[in-house]
Amino acid sequence: MTDTTLRYIKMLDSLPTAPRKITAREVKEKLEAAGHAISARSVERDLEKLAAVFPIARDDRNRPYGWSWLKDASRVDI
Repeated sequence: MTDTTLRYIKMLDSLPTAPRKITAREVKEKLEAAGHAISARSVERDLEKLAAVFPIARDDRNRPYGWSWLKDASRVDI
């Protein structure tokens, strides 16, 4: 598996189910703790890409934006 694929898996795993949420900065911190060096902007871009494929959403009502799995979404279990 590529580093990017492993990072995406870790990102998806770090997201809570709505109504709880996590910021891109918190995702970045979790990725860094797991050994993935990445910028905050790259985390935001990756989350946008993943949201186009998986049932995750950005809550943009307040800054910093929060990310989560949709309430009734079936989570990916790896």
